[in-house]
Amino acid sequence: MRRQYPEWVLRCPGCGLWRSTLGAEDGRLAPSEAIDEARRAEGLRPLRDGNNRKEIGLISRLRPLEGARVLDVGAGHGWFLEAVGRTGARAEGVEPDERIAESARANGARVTTGYFPEAVSRASCFDVISFHDVLEHIGDVSRAVSACRERLGPGGLLVVTAPDARGTLFLIARVLAMLRIEGPLERLWQRGYPSPHVSYFDRFTLERIAARQGFRRRLCVPLPSLALRGLWARVHMDRPPGFGSTVLFLALFAAWAALRILPSDQRLHVFERGSEA
Repeated sequence: MRRQYPEWVLRCPGCGLWRSTLGAEDGRLAPSEAIDEARRAEGLRPLRDGNNRKEIGLISRLRPLEGARVLDVGAGHGWFLEAVGRTGARAEGVEPDERIAESARANGARVTTGYFPEAVSRASCFDVISFHDVLEHIGDVSRAVSACRERLGPGGLLVVTAPDARGTLFLIARVLAMLRIEGPLERLWQRGYPSPHVSYFDRFTLERIAARQGFRRRLCVPLPSLALRGLWARVHMDRPPGFGSTVLFLALFAAWAALRILPSDQRLHVFERGSEA
């Protein structure tokens, strides 16, 4: 890995994988009051609901979900579990934050508090294991993908949604960082958050990691990374309203239409486990 600017960002010149030296290296949560969880949920749910519907429609073309056993890692408030459960899937999740896990359970979701893979028995066998904006927070991605292979049956699907290192906002943030305007890049990496990003993937780096663990790609499509509904709350989930945050909101609002046709900063990856052990 070669150090970039700022100094906490690294990149492999061979495969293009981005890494950071930020805290929470193993993906564990650190105590923090940095995020207003109510605002975060208000800001993200409209975007996640739309992406979940699209994702489930695409996965259903690869394999029927009715009766399928689905595990969502980092289940959060249970939004994906709720959506996939409507297809008839037997859905459950694992979530490290007890408060958020409890809110998911209060809405009827089956969620275990803990970390993957320790919280999920090796004897468990799933048809689909999903990570929604979670894999980039985990320090040892290869270990996590290997654990998925152990817990998926032959032909099982590994589903990942993650920020894309070839996205428009990431490119703009990198250019601004080189001009010593580091705020946008820090926001994308979630620097100062309880669990910042450890990795930033693109379609090729994630495919290489999955292939080494016996997976083959079945699907890779962009997803929207911004939604107008909830945008104000999303901008302010880690800060009170002020001049700077209002400027950011207006900039994103104005850029929303252009970002729908430019390279997206969010991507859905679906991999299939091979028949070999």
